Amino acid sequence: MSAIGNRSANEAGQTLLELLVALAIMTMVTGIAAPAIGRLLARQAMVEAQATLAIEVAEAHADAVAHAAAVRLALAPAGNRLVASSGRPDRALPAGAVLDWPRDGVVFYGDGSVSAWDGAIHVDAATRRFHLDATRGRLEFGA
Repeated sequence: MSAIGNRSANEAGQTLLELLVALAIMTMVTGIAAPAIGRLLARQAMVEAQATLAIEVAEAHADAVAHAAAVRLALAPAGNRLVASSGRPDRALPAGAVLDWPRDGVVFYGDGSVSAWDGAIHVDAATRRFHLDATRGRLEFGA
């Protein structure tokens, strides 16, 4: 007698009960894993949004100092891209990221200063605050 009941050796396949048990186990595993995967994706989107903002701020600051001219960094009307007046290509924010940014943008000056700004990045339920230092033109993220 085999471990699967009274089936003969040439009877291959599973019973409906075995398939239902396997399906129930897979459903439970998926139910446990799905929220964790969602949190991981949201965390990754936040990291990507922070990196995008940091790169754009650093490049706008560098352009302003290098050309001794003001550079405005603004949010595109759709709210999903950062646009610099220096002519560099726009940079998209990750999907689902919302940036608190002044309507008129932030201006970086040729002397290295910047119109200071306190803002936040929102991704799903997570929020990360930041400060743009007026004298150094540096972006600082809060805890």
